[in-house]
Amino acid sequence: MATYLFSPDHGFDLSPVRFTYPGDPDDANWVTMGLKFFNGQHTWKSEDTCLQTHELGELVSFLQKPHRGNLVFVEPDICVSVPKDGEIGLKFTGEILPTAIRTFPNQVILEVKLDTRTQEYEHFVQQFRDQAAQFHTEQEKPI
Repeated sequence: MATYLFSPDHGFDLSPVRFTYPGDPDDANWVTMGLKFFNGQHTWKSEDTCLQTHELGELVSFLQKPHRGNLVFVEPDICVSVPKDGEIGLKFTGEILPTAIRTFPNQVILEVKLDTRTQEYEHFVQQFRDQAAQFHTEQEKPI
């Protein structure tokens, strides 16, 4: 998984895990994403089908070259924003949130802010890009 550490025992992992519906001609481009938060005492994990392969490519591009604005996908479980230079915000909501921290009707939002000027961020983006490169369909170019 692509890991971002805020401190040695606090951080999160975000990675594409698998094609959700391999072999299905209508939905073969859906990707299950894995998310894990950890804080030294607790670990929360979840998986959700929330990105299509072209959206995964858009996310990689946005993380590599953040620019002012927002990136929202068909399934709004992951949203990305750049509120100011040097900072990127990742918001997680809905079914991608681990059940233990999700409430009905999924109104909980977890947001992490990453400093794009750090080596930690560069390492996270490189890990994420490398993992995302495995997920493309015949009609799309590799990420």
